[in-house]
Amino acid sequence: MLAPEPTVVPPPPPKRHRPAGGSCEIPIRAHAGQLMDPDLYEEFVCRICLDLCEISEVTLLPCSHIFCRPCLRSYLDWVASRSETVRSSGKVTQGECPTCRRPFTREQAHMDSTSPAPVSEWLQRVPVRCAFAPSQHFPEGDDPLPAGHMVRLQGLSCDWVGSLGSYSQHLQDGCRVAAKVRKGGNVESALAEGGTSALSTPLAGTPCHSTAAGDSAAGHVEQSRTPDVQQSTPGTEEDARSIGPTVWRTGDFVVAQPWQSSERWGNEAALCVDSGDRVYISEVDGQEWAQGLLTDGRRGWLPFLICRRQPQVAVAAYEGDEARGYCRVKPGDELEVYHREGPQWCYGARLPRPLPTGGSPQASMVVGWFPTAILPTT
Repeated sequence: MLAPEPTVVPPPPPKRHRPAGGSCEIPIRAHAGQLMDPDLYEEFVCRICLDLCEISEVTLLPCSHIFCRPCLRSYLDWVASRSETVRSSGKVTQGECPTCRRPFTREQAHMDSTSPAPVSEWLQRVPVRCAFAPSQHFPEGDDPLPAGHMVRLQGLSCDWVGSLGSYSQHLQDGCRVAAKVRKGGNVESALAEGGTSALSTPLAGTPCHSTAAGDSAAGHVEQSRTPDVQQSTPGTEEDARSIGPTVWRTGDFVVAQPWQSSERWGNEAALCVDSGDRVYISEVDGQEWAQGLLTDGRRGWLPFLICRRQPQVAVAAYEGDEARGYCRVKPGDELEVYHREGPQWCYGARLPRPLPTGGSPQASMVVGWFPTAILPTT
């Protein structure tokens, strides 16, 4: 009695890329749900990944069924990997169309040539709607945007309808929603509409990050020398005065409202915070996510929009040379911290001092270096 031939399952198709929930990403590839005519689904949707074939990555089999070239290549590579088993069983090494099971060879699939001209021309003319069309226009489960996409949260939409060949140009030059998304979207309005729950996942899936200069505040002891003002001073009084909103988006902040999330992005995690928590922000990415460090040592990402700059009152004097880029500070002066250079130095601003009578400020804002030791410890 012959042993049964082992069941071999083909590998999954290449993963279709769709924006993550809460994202501000623009889906540059048109998806199956954007087809204006449902009858075209059978003609132009790849039966391996179940998505609309791309104009430049489509191939036609002898049986007249079309597929995404990457999907078919993955399938044929799997067939080739089983060649030894196939030869031993006396079968011919070839693929079978996933739709009709008609055999074909790699050469017949045109893996190494450009997309067949007739197929590309057909796809060019296929009518599609914009990915930012109202969600009710898409079949259930085929919305190219997830429920948490910022466009959906803000109720934005685009009514454009055109050919697949002009879709990319529409997103680039004609779609006002796409233009808004490229600028980061109106995140503040989304926060106002949905509260912090609207920011339960990153606006761009995974927060963008890099090694920031402020990471030294995590407790790593660096050299205690006085900072080199000529090389280190990162701004001017004009920069410091426009802090927060434009230039200085790092430094010491206070959390204005609680935020909780269990999200993780690889080794990165959300930073759960309560109102009043003090947080040092070392970086803010393009989608308004901040990498923060709490006073208890916890580190992670949180929405920048729930953080507020709060001045700290100096507890000691520092006779800094303002001509060399240092702040002269008296006890009771209000200080803002924009950057921490190791455990001993801060770069920030001494806010204008009020007159003793409570009138107009006595002096303008002064930016520069001052020692961490003159700040309150709590």
